[in-house]
Amino acid sequence: MSNKDTQKKTVLFVAPYFPPHSGGLERYLFEVTTRFDTEKWSAIVLTTGVGKELTVEKVGEVALYRLPISFTVSNTPFSFSWFLQVKKLLKELNPDLINVHMPVPGLGDVVTLLKKRSTPLVVTYHTNSMKKGYFLLDLIVGLYESIPLRFLLWRAHHIVCVSDSVREDFLSRYKHKSSTITPGVDTVRFIPDATKRKEGNILFVAGLGAKDEHKGLDILFNAFVLVKKKVPEAQLTIVGDGDKREWYERRTRELGIDDAVRFTGYLDGAALVEEFQKASLFALPTKNESFGMVIAEAMATGLPVVSTRVGGVPLLVDHGTTGLLTEPGRVKVFASALIDLLQDKKKREGYGVKGMEKVSTLYSWEDRVHSYNDLFLRILGTQDAIAHLVAYYPPHVGGMEVVAQELAVEQSKRGKKVHVFTSNVDAKRYPSTTEMGNCSVHRLKTTEVAHTPILWMLPYRLLTLPKNSVLHVHLAQLGLPEVALLIARLRSFPLVFHFHLDVEPSGILGPLFVLYKKYILGFVLRRGNRVIVFSEEQKQLVVERYGVAEALVRIIPNGVGEEYFNRTSAHDDTAMLQLLYVGRLTVQKRVDRLLLTMKHLTDIAELTIVGDGEDRKKLQQLAADKGLKNVTFAGRKNPEEVRAYHRTSDVFITTSDKEGMPLSVLEAHAAGLVVVASDVMGLRELVQDAGVLVSPQTPEAFAEAVKRLHNDRDELVRLKKKSVQHAEQFTWKKVADSCMTLYEELLWN
Repeated sequence: MSNKDTQKKTVLFVAPYFPPHSGGLERYLFEVTTRFDTEKWSAIVLTTGVGKELTVEKVGEVALYRLPISFTVSNTPFSFSWFLQVKKLLKELNPDLINVHMPVPGLGDVVTLLKKRSTPLVVTYHTNSMKKGYFLLDLIVGLYESIPLRFLLWRAHHIVCVSDSVREDFLSRYKHKSSTITPGVDTVRFIPDATKRKEGNILFVAGLGAKDEHKGLDILFNAFVLVKKKVPEAQLTIVGDGDKREWYERRTRELGIDDAVRFTGYLDGAALVEEFQKASLFALPTKNESFGMVIAEAMATGLPVVSTRVGGVPLLVDHGTTGLLTEPGRVKVFASALIDLLQDKKKREGYGVKGMEKVSTLYSWEDRVHSYNDLFLRILGTQDAIAHLVAYYPPHVGGMEVVAQELAVEQSKRGKKVHVFTSNVDAKRYPSTTEMGNCSVHRLKTTEVAHTPILWMLPYRLLTLPKNSVLHVHLAQLGLPEVALLIARLRSFPLVFHFHLDVEPSGILGPLFVLYKKYILGFVLRRGNRVIVFSEEQKQLVVERYGVAEALVRIIPNGVGEEYFNRTSAHDDTAMLQLLYVGRLTVQKRVDRLLLTMKHLTDIAELTIVGDGEDRKKLQQLAADKGLKNVTFAGRKNPEEVRAYHRTSDVFITTSDKEGMPLSVLEAHAAGLVVVASDVMGLRELVQDAGVLVSPQTPEAFAEAVKRLHNDRDELVRLKKKSVQHAEQFTWKKVADSCMTLYEELLWN
């Protein structure tokens, strides 16, 4: 992060309520504002209070202004005195940026109406539509969401959604200027304590007001009646308060469960954490939930979760891995899920561990604050942009394309402005520029010569980037690195080369490529600020072959998406092993060697080849000439179709002579396939002892490795399990973190 302007900036955060008022929005805002860097920012909160006059107080380093409320309608506070008070405060405070937290109408609308046009507005939206299913109320809500809310969102420079479900559903029309920053969890406070855990204790945490009916407490009561019949010792703890608490207490007496239900009232701090630690599982039968902060806190405390498939909950809770999900309103199904976990301690503990791992990895508040920091700096014009230069980009198929896409998406989620400059090869039907939140993909008009795209407008587009930009060049084709080096020198941009593969020459222009690598590529690489490689072996190659200083080379392995993981696969003990190859059909992949391998495996294995390329017809002819009935060419497939092939395969096999860090191999590991691979650079460090490395790289040696797996099914199952465990250390979040650290180092220097 680069903030070259050392002057302290003032951010005015606006919300209808703030702690000690309870609620997800209030806690979200509290965590964000109190963690901001006070050396760079002056954080001020404008909210409401219980007094009759404007009051000012301090929460740590945060200045808190509380406006008086004249009346409240359906949880919406308001006062006509706000117009004068807000106008005066805006003039006095003179914020550099305003961040309004919605959806509750009133205060945010007044601030938006009265702010200076030149003051940037960021809206953080915490839920989907406020409609609750009541005709008159929904009519009023509909009018508000159709006119005043649209005006507010139209004036916003940027919209932050607290979950992808809000961004993709209710606010889909604003995707061009929105991003997602989910709530986080304080994993220092919310930790498990096995000594306090009480068997059979179900925990529910939410407000108990009329506005909170959608949380489903009445549904939980009805489900708990059924639970008590199967698990008589079960107890239910209700944490929260509100204007319907007495009604809920009376309801437990009507259902005859009052002796097993405990109401604690509103809790926070250590008292709230202790209730999580005492519970056996967490239940939230909600009908509408944008994210579910209390669910994340429950997972952080090691609790399995039973909830519903609504809003952002399925993005947080993995059904069958960290908890169980049901359809909303299904009392009997929800009760069955509770009973299932209450009666299976091993499953509860397993789900709890997985949930705790997920939350600690993906949902820290520090990451959320960094995302806001980067977003605000970018809007104020003092933040850097990231420009990825890549010859090809999805839908074009390839590992380099996926790496560029995953990095761009992950970095844009953090509030960074990301530009991707690429060719329009295989993407003629796509618009020249695609905006996805903070990520802009620019598909430039291209002429392709010998598999080398020439992007005619690239120099001009790079020259127009903001001054604090980083150029990240994904290296496999000539042309891009030379243009990037020229522009980096002209504009003083930091330049990062991402070395994907030491490509070998092919085709009629192959001899020219040899000369290019010898005399030009090394010259360009040595003048970059950093070179990213995947492994120690690749680092040595770049240092020795291209003369790059060792201090400039950084090892950042690739990642693999969570969607590829199959942690519950069971081995199907069939006679024929199902082999899979996924990749380009080019000379460098040596698929011809793989076909010759299959000649030795006609009775024990079948091979599916997924992919396309210049050698496909030649390889199909080779298979026909060798009479290979056990080989199927499936052609090019999209990622979802590739994952379907993973589910029906036992072994992933690759017979390359050289690789970078192939994503296809990482994805196969995550899918629980045994990887059989050449013992060569790019594969050796990736596979290690989580698969089978083959040397020498002959068809006979590969066939022998497959035969050993066929004959030893216990070893096959062992390696499948180890394969998944091995893949879990590679995540795109870690890759993005490493790259962001690298950018920060360059920008500060």
